[in-house]
Amino acid sequence: MQIDLFEILNEEKLQAQKLLESESLQERITESRKALGWDEYEKLKSERALKIEINNLPWMPSHPNVTTSGYEHVDVMVIIPPDVLSPVEYHLRLGHSERSSYQNDPLRDACREIWSSYNFAIWGYQPHQVGWCGATKLLTRHRDAGDPIWMRLSKIGERLIYGAIPDCIVEIKGEA
Repeated sequence: MQIDLFEILNEEKLQAQKLLESESLQERITESRKALGWDEYEKLKSERALKIEINNLPWMPSHPNVTTSGYEHVDVMVIIPPDVLSPVEYHLRLGHSERSSYQNDPLRDACREIWSSYNFAIWGYQPHQVGWCGATKLLTRHRDAGDPIWMRLSKIGERLIYGAIPDCIVEIKGEA
């Protein structure tokens, strides 16, 4: 068995680079949260958020006349976190030097997924009577003001459709 010193050094270099990238990503998240007013959101969340698990939400069949089993929804009022940014907003908040690495940015992908989840849930709440662009405007307006907004969460079986449970649910339809 022959040990190749260059392979060992290269492996150590790759591990150090991954650690540095991870630390850099965490620093970017922390800076972004400060700039977006994360502390105010955390205060609102601690004062108003219901402590509820996904399985304890009052899920209702979405289409009682359809035989698709497990398709359910629940309407909830949530406060949108300040870091729920559209792809355009995320891109505009980047510094000039960061825009060059925009395509390979894992934080960009995570932001897009979270934003899409919230936008879809707002769009799916029928009383808003808005299209996708209208849902985007509502999301932005309520997020920036820190005001709660109604949205519809949907699931099939145990899998949520388009996203995750919001972490700041302040009211559930049918409960006061």
